[in-house]
Amino acid sequence: MLVIGIYGKGNSGNDKTDSRGCTDTEYQSQMSLWALMSAPLFITADIRRISQASLEILTNPEVIEVNQDPLGNFPKRVGESGEQEIWVKDMEDGSKTVALFNKSSQTGEMTLTWADIGLTGTHSVRDLWLRKELGKVNGSLSMAVPSHGVTLIRIQ
Repeated sequence: MLVIGIYGKGNSGNDKTDSRGCTDTEYQSQMSLWALMSAPLFITADIRRISQASLEILTNPEVIEVNQDPLGNFPKRVGESGEQEIWVKDMEDGSKTVALFNKSSQTGEMTLTWADIGLTGTHSVRDLWLRKELGKVNGSLSMAVPSHGVTLIRIQ
């Protein structure tokens, strides 16, 4: 189950007394992973006390669209270096959703190469969490990904 919105002790019946909970950045990472896996979106947070930030994470329509893609494809890990991983999911419309996960305690620069995900040439890229077009990109894309964070993009 998604733990988005719990923030530690007091917001769930199974919290540990010393639990600090997750940050919003970590919650985005969890939602991204669940969306890529087409996993059921069940939440554990108390909806009477959920924060606006958690609601925005849980209700992002572009991320939910990845989760609900009719193909239901499971993502493939296409890159791993230390505490960084890159995952790709093929979508029904022919696009690819790519997650750049940074599990490190520091912000890290990550590079996605088109060849790693079976693409060549120039493609439109959209950041799903920012809900923003990043423009047309040729060959590869480098981004700073926050500690315990994710960049979730859709490539057309």
